[in-house]
Amino acid sequence: MTVETLSAISVHFTPEELFVILDQLGGPALLGLSRETFEQLPEAHQTVALDVARRGLIARQLLALAEQGQVKIQAMVAGVIVPCVSPEQSVIIVDSQGVRPARTFYFHQAEAVHVLYQITADNLYRFNLLRNGDTFKLAISNALGLTDLHGSDGPAERLTRASFEQAQTAAEQDGPELAQAGLTEAGLNPTLAAHLASTLAGQAEFKTLTVIDHEAQRSQTLTLLPGRAGSWMLEEEAGQIRIQPVTSATIYDRVQALLSRYSQTVVPAGQISR
Repeated sequence: MTVETLSAISVHFTPEELFVILDQLGGPALLGLSRETFEQLPEAHQTVALDVARRGLIARQLLALAEQGQVKIQAMVAGVIVPCVSPEQSVIIVDSQGVRPARTFYFHQAEAVHVLYQITADNLYRFNLLRNGDTFKLAISNALGLTDLHGSDGPAERLTRASFEQAQTAAEQDGPELAQAGLTEAGLNPTLAAHLASTLAGQAEFKTLTVIDHEAQRSQTLTLLPGRAGSWMLEEEAGQIRIQPVTSATIYDRVQALLSRYSQTVVPAGQISR
């Protein structure tokens, strides 16, 4: 199912339109949106750009004119923006592969409201108000590509971050054989080392998911590494990287556990992929 079929409302904004809306809300920060480049423009250019954005929002009936020339945010706009600037829970998925620009999915939940937003290739910010908690979970599964996952479950093994990064570099620069040797030397099962090295050598795609509890200011992260020879879940654990061969069902169950218990058992978020 596409994001659109999971959504009750879908609306997009330019960065300048979002600046106007956020200013109307008192200037809260939106994760993934920066004013740094915009504020480097001459002040006169900023004024013109914001005026054009304001007029565009009014023309699209996303802002309404109030008394004395003031503007008012329409309820539908507030309904998709407010949960993203003051969420209770967030799920951030970063999909990166080689030199391809990373894709980031921002999922936010506040009370019973669930929103996904993404930045499109033409720099539009698209917000989707998801229908309910079930579609929230389904959209997260879609972003992780769980329906296309290959692999089988297996026991978890561990190695140091340095060993993993050395194997990743070796796979990218010298091929899978050298990476496999390094992983085996670091203590991985030879079969797992071979399959993992093959995946790392083939423009490996990392899908890193971070669940954030904003009230407790805590988060937990896992990384999915899909490949033709298998798929692996990578997690930071006691200063090491825990690597487990997984099926899509195992990943799905793990993600659902994080979503339901994210505020109870958490560790500081780490970043495995580069």
